[in-house]
Amino acid sequence: MKRNLFIGFAVLVLIIGIIASFAPTEESTDTRGQREVKLGETIGFLDVKINPLELIEDSRCPIDVQCIQAGTVRVQTRIVSGLGESTMIMELNKPITTEAEEIILINVMPVAESTKTISESDYVFTFSVSKKNVLFVPETNNL
Repeated sequence: MKRNLFIGFAVLVLIIGIIASFAPTEESTDTRGQREVKLGETIGFLDVKINPLELIEDSRCPIDVQCIQAGTVRVQTRIVSGLGESTMIMELNKPITTEAEEIILINVMPVAESTKTISESDYVFTFSVSKKNVLFVPETNNL
């Protein structure tokens, strides 16, 4: 009796395993995300690697000052994706668009203050990546 019960249980586990192997697997459907990175470091997400290389400009209006213009931050950045590698100057809130994604420098910390100098090692850049829906249409020969 115990042997029959064991065999029945083993067959049930085997059947469940076979059925589960044919079930569709859940793939990551993330098409956007954001990460923080410091100068000289590299982050990778959504098949994109981002490496801020050099601070070019930080003309943001200090938080304790009233300015006519908000200013900006520009950072030389290396970007590696499925489409290749490029080095470009990213500007705060200005998107860089490729065929497959949109990359934006969305935030820079710490905030500027008139009484403090920010060391390059203290900068933290937040980048946003959004994947585009790329539709591949194969070429056809018009014979």
